[in-house]
Amino acid sequence: MSTSLNARTPRRIPAAAFVLGYGVLAIAAVVLIVLLVSHEAEADDPIKPGALPPPPGPPPGTEVTHAESQVQPWLIDDATFVRTNSGMTLTGELTEAAMSDTEALANNMDHMLSQNCLDNIGLQAPDNLQVDVWGFCYSSMRPDLISGYIDQAVEDKADSMTMLSYPLENHQKQVFFTWFADSAEEQEEIEKLWDDYKRDPDIYLVSLTVYGPDVVIVSDLRKGEERSRLAAPTNKVLQDIYGR
Repeated sequence: MSTSLNARTPRRIPAAAFVLGYGVLAIAAVVLIVLLVSHEAEADDPIKPGALPPPPGPPPGTEVTHAESQVQPWLIDDATFVRTNSGMTLTGELTEAAMSDTEALANNMDHMLSQNCLDNIGLQAPDNLQVDVWGFCYSSMRPDLISGYIDQAVEDKADSMTMLSYPLENHQKQVFFTWFADSAEEQEEIEKLWDDYKRDPDIYLVSLTVYGPDVVIVSDLRKGEERSRLAAPTNKVLQDIYGR
């Protein structure tokens, strides 16, 4: 049985971020190889003094000013874009208006994702929900799915919700929900909510994780498989994730 475990940075990033890290490293390796081959080819055809070509422009889809112009400030506050080797990142805070109109928020996110190489978005909601998006470059997820997942995360008081386009698996779309429970009783109540979670045909995996004081429970809804459930000691899971 194959089951995904969500992890995150000391505050809110789930394990999807760690999984995606391997994909990013693989992409970076490919880019490096291409650059090395290009460099060797250029070395065989030396350029005469005074005939140096102009420096290359930014990678396609990484024009920060273009992406900035597409942000709706009434939905995303303090929006900050940063260029990366693989595209751009966006961080910001979701406004109360965004949480009241998640359809408008989803449409804005879809617009930005589709028209930019925006491979990471990190947004903090007023109730401390962390919304993360990874791996999308000139691609998106259906707006109704984006808004639906945000609504479900808010309704069920999830700590984080991550949407992932997994580059090493033909950009399969995956969604991760993560909770942190203070007691076994709270953990049990959270798990009861999972009966309402369904997997849309466009989504390869919906993964639900709740960290309790003693046990981590993970339930996966994976395409072509029955719903799975795994329970493991919390300390063991965190040790496997963080290597300590």
